[in-house]
Amino acid sequence: MTRINCPFPEHEEKEEEPPEEILDPKYVLKPPLDLRSKFLLQMEQRERDKELAEKKRLEEEKRKAIEELEKPPFDELHGLRLHAWVLILPEKRDIKEPFFIEPSSGYRYEINSPQYSGIESIWNDTNYWVNLQDCSNGLGEIDFNLSNVANWEHLLVGEPINWRKTNPQDDMDEDEMRLMEIYQEKHLDMPMPWSMAINISHDVVQTRFPNGLRSTCYKRTLVEEFAPYVQDDGLVNVLEKFNRDPSKKASDDVATREFAIIAKEIHLKFHYDKGKVTASTRDFIKPPMSEMSDRLIFNPDLTSGYEAEMGAKPPRQLNLFNLLEQQIKEEEESLRQVREIEEQVTLYK
Repeated sequence: MTRINCPFPEHEEKEEEPPEEILDPKYVLKPPLDLRSKFLLQMEQRERDKELAEKKRLEEEKRKAIEELEKPPFDELHGLRLHAWVLILPEKRDIKEPFFIEPSSGYRYEINSPQYSGIESIWNDTNYWVNLQDCSNGLGEIDFNLSNVANWEHLLVGEPINWRKTNPQDDMDEDEMRLMEIYQEKHLDMPMPWSMAINISHDVVQTRFPNGLRSTCYKRTLVEEFAPYVQDDGLVNVLEKFNRDPSKKASDDVATREFAIIAKEIHLKFHYDKGKVTASTRDFIKPPMSEMSDRLIFNPDLTSGYEAEMGAKPPRQLNLFNLLEQQIKEEEESLRQVREIEEQVTLYK
C-alpha cells in the first residue's frame, strides 16, 4: 500500500466567481486593431513552446529518477508467494467482463493487471478448480470459462446445475439412469461423525497442542505443559498470566505465576511499575508434605526475591508466610481445574 497513490485527491475549495454581466451588444466597445507583427508573434510562441517542452522533459527525467529510487529491491521470492483474492465472473449482476478485487484494499483490478503473477486454483461454494493454463505471460490471456475442462480441472464430481447439459439416452436402463442422477446431484458425501458432540463450558476455552493443553479464562491465561517421561499424567509445569490490577501496587500485583510441579517450586513475577525497567520477583521452595499436613511451617531459607524499587525494605516474614500459604491454595485450585479439563477431554475422546 505504500506504493499505491491515494485514490482520493485532496479537496480544494474554489472561490465562487461572480456571474458575468451580460451587456447589450450595442453598448460594448469594439477592441482596437492588433497592429503587432504576426511573424514576431509566431517566433515568440515558438520560443514559449520550446521552453515548455524543455520543462516537460526535465519533469519527466525527474519523475523517472524518483521511480528508480523508489523501485523495490530485487525479490528472490517474486511470483512464489501464495495470496488469495476475489474473482468476479460475468454470470450475474450485469457484469460483462471478469475482474479482480484485492481484499486487503478493496480496490478493483483488471484481468491483465501486473498486480498478480499467476493463478493456481479457484474455488467457490460449489467446487474447486485447478488452473491448467500457462501464466508466464500474465493473466490477460487466461480463459476464465470454468466449464472448459481443458483449462480447468475440477476437484468434486459433477458441475453446478446451471452448467449441466446432459441428455439421457433412450437406451439407458433404470439403474444407469439412477446412477447418472447420483453423479449429477452429488458433489461430496461426508460421513456422519462417529464421536459424540463435545460440550465445553463457556467459562473456559481449551485447545490441544502437541506439547500441552492451553486454557484461556477471563483476566487470566493458564498454560499447562506435559511430558511423557514424568508422573502419570505428564504434567510438569503450570503457568498463569494475569492482567494488571490498578487497585494494587505493581510490586504486589502478580503478572505471571509458575507452579513447577516436579521441582516443587513456585515462581512469582510481579507487574512492571511506571517508569521501571525491571519487575519484582519472588521464589518459593515448597516445604515437604510432612510439614504441610496440620499446619504450614515457614522456613525463610526456602524463599528468595528481588525488589525492583530502590531502597525498599525487605518484606516481613509474616507477609511472606501469608503469601506462600495463599500460593499453595492457588496451586491446588489450578490443579483442580486442570484435572476437570482433562476429564472433559477424556470423556469425549
